[in-house]
Amino acid sequence: VIFEDRSDAPSSDEDGISNGMAFFARNLQYLETPQYLRKQLVPVHKDLKWVGLLAPLDAPHHLRKHEHLPYREGVVLQKGWPAPTEDEKGCWVNCGLPEPVWLRGKEIASDVRVTVRLEDAEAASTTSGSLRGRGRGRGGRGRGSGEVQRGVAVEPSEPRTKSGLYWGFQTRLAKSLKAVFEECPFERYDLTIGTSERGEILGLGRLPKFQHLLVAFGGLGGFEEVIADERSGYDAATDP
Repeated sequence: VIFEDRSDAPSSDEDGISNGMAFFARNLQYLETPQYLRKQLVPVHKDLKWVGLLAPLDAPHHLRKHEHLPYREGVVLQKGWPAPTEDEKGCWVNCGLPEPVWLRGKEIASDVRVTVRLEDAEAASTTSGSLRGRGRGRGGRGRGSGEVQRGVAVEPSEPRTKSGLYWGFQTRLAKSLKAVFEECPFERYDLTIGTSERGEILGLGRLPKFQHLLVAFGGLGGFEEVIADERSGYDAATDP
């Protein structure tokens, strides 16, 4: 969660938020997106000028072509190419493999990111025939008579809930510190920890059980300075 902590922060006319929030959001989006999907999903922007200096996440969902997992992130390719079999419902998806994957059962708009469960993960890097010989660019692929790698679209949380895999993060923008809590995607954060040089040291053994933990980082002046700003949404006398 990225939150605005200053009422005088320069605003971005392009994004409707502060320049600082827009910068962080774009760079986090770039880092989280698998490398083989960035060209299609992340537009070129001046905020990303130095993104090559950032350390890569190398997360489990950033698979290389030769690596195998039951799941892959993909993006739907442009329409206009035939299905593997006549009248079969579905769409072609770039999953970072040598050839696109046929996502069966659903027709999804182009350029939409999807989480794909491969029907045969071991075949993911060896599919051939019908997809070979026409390129793998933005919507291009070959045709022939060989086997096609197929998959199904699943919830982005499935790799985590069913296989225990870390599968990336989502970035939420909050226009104030108060909005961080009021716009929580869960019923509530049942444990919140704020960092401050004026706080106390907490060891892991002192943490209670929780389902949704929020660790909040303030600026150089700590949360006292954040709350004192009218942008926070709290009374300036509130004790962090």
